[in-house]
This record gives sequence, C-alpha cells and structure tokens, in this order.
Amino acid sequence: MQRTTPWLLAVALTATATAQSLVAPNGYASTVGNSNNIYPWGRNNQSMRIQFIHDSTHFTTQGVTSPVLITQLRYRPYPGAATSWAGGSWPNVRIDMATSPVDWAAASTVFASNLGPDVTTVLNGPVTVNPGSTLGAGVVVPWHITIPLTTPFLYDPTTGNDLTIDVYLDGTGWAGASRAADFVQGTGTGGPALGCRIYDTAGITGTAGVITTAYTPVTEFTYVPAAGYAFAAQYGTGCINVPDVSTYENFATSAAFDLDNTVITFVPTGSGYLAIPGLTTYVPPSGTATVLALSDDSEITVPLSGSMPIGSSSTNQLTVCSNGFVSSGPGNGTSYTPDPVTFLNSSRAWWSLVWHDLNPAIAGSGQVKFEQVGSIAYVTWDGVWDYAGTSSANANTFQAQFDLASGMVHYVFQTVSNLGIGILTGFSNAGPSPNPGSMDISAALPGTYVAASFAINPLVLGASARPVIGTSISLNSTNVPLAGLVGLQILGLTEFTAGIDLTFLGMPGCYLYSSLDVTGTFFPVGGTGSSPLSIPPNPALAGTVILTQSAVWVPGINAFGFISSNGVRLTLNVN
Repeated sequence: MQRTTPWLLAVALTATATAQSLVAPNGYASTVGNSNNIYPWGRNNQSMRIQFIHDSTHFTTQGVTSPVLITQLRYRPYPGAATSWAGGSWPNVRIDMATSPVDWAAASTVFASNLGPDVTTVLNGPVTVNPGSTLGAGVVVPWHITIPLTTPFLYDPTTGNDLTIDVYLDGTGWAGASRAADFVQGTGTGGPALGCRIYDTAGITGTAGVITTAYTPVTEFTYVPAAGYAFAAQYGTGCINVPDVSTYENFATSAAFDLDNTVITFVPTGSGYLAIPGLTTYVPPSGTATVLALSDDSEITVPLSGSMPIGSSSTNQLTVCSNGFVSSGPGNGTSYTPDPVTFLNSSRAWWSLVWHDLNPAIAGSGQVKFEQVGSIAYVTWDGVWDYAGTSSANANTFQAQFDLASGMVHYVFQTVSNLGIGILTGFSNAGPSPNPGSMDISAALPGTYVAASFAINPLVLGASARPVIGTSISLNSTNVPLAGLVGLQILGLTEFTAGIDLTFLGMPGCYLYSSLDVTGTFFPVGGTGSSPLSIPPNPALAGTVILTQSAVWVPGINAFGFISSNGVRLTLNVN
C-alpha cells in the first residue's frame, strides 16, 4: 500500500501551523508596482468577471516548497499623487481559486480552460474596501482590501502549476468610493510580473474574456502549512486534444463577393457545424422589430429569450456589430477591416456574414434591426450603406437567423454593395483556431462542407471535495465528448507517475496513471460524468494515498474507442 509522501510527513511533524504571508509578484513586498488598474476593485458598482493567474515561482522562490492552505488575500492601492477615498463594500462577490492547467503565458480567453479540476469557491459574500489615502508617488500604501477566505484553498506550487484566482464581482449594492489597485506590468521595477489577467466587463456571467499578458495585481497571500489536511492533487494529462477548426472566405474586394441571393444553413452536428444549401428564406423585418442604436464601428448586445447551444457551450445573448457580424457576447471588437487572424482568435463565437466597413449612421442609410419570433432570432442589415456611401446603390441587405431550439444558424444574403474594402464571410468558435486559408464558399455550397469542428478538450478528472475521512465525495469527469456512452472509474494503490503509454492499445496520446485494482462504471450526461466515493470513518486511514483515473468509451474516437483522463492522487486525512 502506498503511504503518504515525504513532504507530507515533514509537514505533519510541525507542532503548530503558524500563518505566514508572501507578496506576489516576488519583489514587491515593499516596492510599488509600475502600473495601476481599476479592474476589478476600482469599478465601484460595475459588474465584471476577471481571472488572475500567478506563476508558481512567486511561491517557490519565497520558500514555499510544500503544499499550503491559502487563507486570505489582500490588495493595495496604487500610490500616484496624494489623494484619499471613502471606502465601501460589495455585498455579493464570488471568488474561486484553482491550480491552472496551463501556464500563465499560454492562458486561454475561455475562463473554464484556466481552471483545474480542484477549482474551489473560496468566498461567496461581501468584500470591503477600507478608506485610506496616499502619500505621493512611489510610497507604498497599506493594504486597502482584505479578503479572509471562508474556504481555504490547498495549493502546491512545487507541482509547477500556476495559481488562478477567478473573481465574479457583482456591482449590485455597492456604496462608497474605491481606488485603482497596484499592478505590475512586463519586467516591472522590482521584478517581472510573471502572470496575466483575463477579463470580461459585460458582467459576471461571461464565459470568455480579453487577455493582458505579463500584467498582474500586487497580491498578498496568507497561508499555513497543510499539516493534517486531506487533499486531491492532479497529475498527468488526459486525452485527446483536438483544436477548433473554423472556415471562412476572404474576398479581397467587395466586388468579388459572389453570395448575393443565396442562403447558407449551419446545422449543428454535436461536434461542429455542417454547412448546407439554405433551408430558409429572407424574412423582412416586421413593423415591431427593434432598430438597434448603432453608429459607425459600434456594437450592441441584445438578450435572447432562452439559451442557444454553440458546440459544448451556449449563449443567451447576441452582440451585433454594425460592420456585418454577430458574436456570442462582447469582446470581439468593432473593427471595420476584415482580418482572418483576428477572426480565428476571437474571445467569443463569431458569425461573420459580411464583415465589411458599414455605417448605419449615414443620413439616408438603412438600419440594423433585431426581433425574435418564437424560437427564431433575426438580425437584419436592412439596406445599410457602406462607409462613405452616397446613395441606395451602396446599400447592403442580409440577415442572420438563429434558431434557439435547434442551434441552427442561417446566413441569408440579398444584395451586397461593391463599394469599399473586402469582405470576410464564415464562422469561428471562441478561442484560437488554426488558419485553414480562404475557401470558395460558392463552389462548395451546391453540396455540403464542414464549416466548423468544435474543439475536443482532454478528459479531465477532479474531486468534488477534499477526501476527508468519514465523508463522501464525487469523482467528476468533465470534457466528455457528447458521443461518450459509458465511463470507467479506476481506483488503485500503485501510481504510474509518468504514465504508461496506451498507444499499443490503439489510444495514441493517452496514458494509464493508476493500477486497475478496483473499477466501476458511470454514464455521462451533457459532457459530465460522476462516480461517488465514500471514505470510511477510520482514523487509521490518515495519510493513505488512493490513485484514481477515468476513461470513457467514445465509439470511433480512436482505434480502441476509449479516451482517458489525468490521474488524481487522493491523500486521506481527518481534516
């Protein structure tokens, strides 16, 4: 039987768990950062979601060489010129913490992709900004925000996994005045940032945001050694990893556009979109359609009556840009210049009908209109003129139809002007996609073509809670392909840390991380599968290590038909 590892024995010998603290980035305990930002603690009553990813070396280079329980966070204001603020509070703030499955320098615009399976809600309640004042540029100001965590987070920086802090800042109920926080950018003055942020200012429900790399707030972490604590630690990686595939046609000039009076229907296949000749026709906007208040190079977000599926996610809103495209939310920008690189690396799903320089604010131009009839949402560019257009000869009429019930999307083209710059037509899912090059849609459309293949992310296994003796937890498998039929839960006492390569079984890229001592089955639903694990109330089990891994049968995904997850090391204990 495998017992506890040496570092846990060493920590267990510590008579008392004395609280300690460190400041990240390393080198800024008494040095002011070289930047400042209001995201999120200076926005007062404006809601947002923001993630900060801190490099693990901020901990290891400051002496944290074993697992610790993080019990408190603190942030401080940026000095700048002498000033003061009244302070205030938010009644409802949620903060999650997790080890990051990706390095901060390779962080994803998709929030969920930066959260490991140990993601834990460490706070769900008020956050207070203390009143204070600055003493001038370059003078460190005392911490103005102290956040004791209601649920401490177990973090082991020696694994090399970075630390993600995920803040859902609900601005509702805010009262008072705050101050921009102290940040470090780039190489900094006291040391490099070695971290990043990912943010969405539209509210707390966003699933993707905008990345600022090498940019992080000065943060104090209070922690205690993890003596006597049960914990679950991820090791290894799951399989398989298939990137998003998107398609588009980039018309060099608007005169080259050849899709007038055609319809493209994007049919969801569960793994992407199949483009087929249109199944619908143009529907003129009704007299009750909403005229969107769009100006030149602008966007507006409209709500849907329900949720529409997009790959493995969904949206209950559409963001309409005046320049001929629709997104699943804010974040894709309002550029008037069609650019494949921008399109393929968008933070939101992007339906590009006629990405072109359009301006509904020109006197005489038609408008962009929105309405939902039953389960169909219509976005119509109703005679919108090209930028610099002078007459109705420069009008563009086309329509996007979104079927909330089925997830089908229809591009319905009427007439498109040939004035001005080029046009980009296609679809790109949220997150990066490799560039397939411009295709010829009109040549492919008499038949069908794969318009998009949604990413298949590696199967991930995590524990619902720490494996405390005498409790029951769930072993949760996520990123299960929708075609996954049956799951296999593996429990073992022998760890294969580097993994046994399963290519010989017909599972290339997959590894076995645990001996097959006990197995059970589960049935995944909606991309997730769960297996219960009851831990006997026997204190003698303290320090016992159980290894676990999952696998899922996905017919046709490889020669053997199975994919496997990462391993999880469950160290049992009484607390």
